[in-house]
Amino acid sequence: QTLDFVAGEYKFTVRATHMTDGRTAERDIMVEMVMQRVPSITLGFQSPPPNGKFPVTEEIKIRGTEEGEASDVERAYNWKIMVYERNPEYSAEAAEALANDPENPYTVDEFVYLDRTDQFDFADPSQFEASPDSPNLVIKANALQPSKTYKVRLEILLASVTGYSDLTVETAGLAPRNGELVVEPMVAAFDADRSLSAPGWKADDSPLTYEFGYFQYNAGGD
Repeated sequence: QTLDFVAGEYKFTVRATHMTDGRTAERDIMVEMVMQRVPSITLGFQSPPPNGKFPVTEEIKIRGTEEGEASDVERAYNWKIMVYERNPEYSAEAAEALANDPENPYTVDEFVYLDRTDQFDFADPSQFEASPDSPNLVIKANALQPSKTYKVRLEILLASVTGYSDLTVETAGLAPRNGELVVEPMVAAFDADRSLSAPGWKADDSPLTYEFGYFQYNAGGD
């Protein structure tokens, strides 16, 4: 419980110990405790997609909801976007070289979230609807790339401390493409059986489903 701490800077340490041979490793993190409550805001989608992936051609609406008793503390909001990409510090050669060395394992993650906020303009209404006074965000159509995993971060800026809340956004691949609709035979009597097929369709997300339909065309009519 952070209520057990007084204001100040603390160093937290974790030590991992191998159960068999007793080898250990440690990691430290510095944490500053302040005497100010940071509002807890949960992010969620207004209309989450059934399959969890958003088409980039549609708007994505994110709503921030303050948990517990609402606080009237003065604050501002700021948005950031991270993208799940290959880690520039990852070395495939080093990973392969240490793959069979239990005494010195390679611990650099191949993929990580990288801050790409500088590639977006939250003041551009063609990309976003965002305000420093609101915990809500609208991501406009085509502001994101297909087949990507993003982490959208809302920063809550107070006078002496900053809190944040994250939400993962996964975009769907491009729409199905490069396919055909084929009818055989193309020329035959009106009462002849015909076979329709849709070969060659490709998509980033699979499997695909197919639905055939028709409408009656009247020459010279509506």
